[in-house]
Amino acid sequence: MQALFIFACLGTVTPSQRRIFFCVSHGVTHVRHRTTVPALCRPSAAHRGRGCGERGSGLSGAALMNALAQHRNAIVAVLASVPQIGVVQDRERHAASDAELAALFTYTPPAAGTAHVRGWWLRRSSTAEHGSSTARTVSVHQWTLHGYLAIADAQASELLLDDLVEQFRALVRADPTLGGVCQPGPLAGSDDSTDGVQVMRAEPVDFAGVRCHSVVLQLRTWSYL
Repeated sequence: MQALFIFACLGTVTPSQRRIFFCVSHGVTHVRHRTTVPALCRPSAAHRGRGCGERGSGLSGAALMNALAQHRNAIVAVLASVPQIGVVQDRERHAASDAELAALFTYTPPAAGTAHVRGWWLRRSSTAEHGSSTARTVSVHQWTLHGYLAIADAQASELLLDDLVEQFRALVRADPTLGGVCQPGPLAGSDDSTDGVQVMRAEPVDFAGVRCHSVVLQLRTWSYL
């Protein structure tokens, strides 16, 4: 079981902010608010080097899929740690009607807010496999995240979505390996040197029958084989 060290923040990460520990095991993400790392979440010697923060001696097909699932869970956990981020789905959701789809992304703010569409989903959009400079094979996973927020012009909803995006980007920037779950990226100047969360597109759309602000984000994670 691997512990992720993520600092919850508003725009920037400071030492005074509370740590949130994410333990990812067997495809399930557990969130703990602690000031110390739980002993059961410390990686064992056997676990280290198996696609979680260290380069192991090789991954089988099943282990590679497990690493991919761990990357997905880690991204979901970090995004979900942003205060009032909304509903975070680990995949694209489908429903028989707009009303049913909207219900999957409906969020009610904790401070006496009104329920509205505020949600996210992500997809592994591509994986490139190639040799690295150390004669190892590396899989570069491209992730695409879609976010939606119901338009409420009087509440400056567009600015709210921008702020949520920047909080998420700050978290990933502070720890691009997502607490050791993902491998470090290559050196700058290579074809895959892009780090962090990229904002690809932001525009109003109709989503589940609701007029929404939308944003498309991308980031890469690495797995060495």
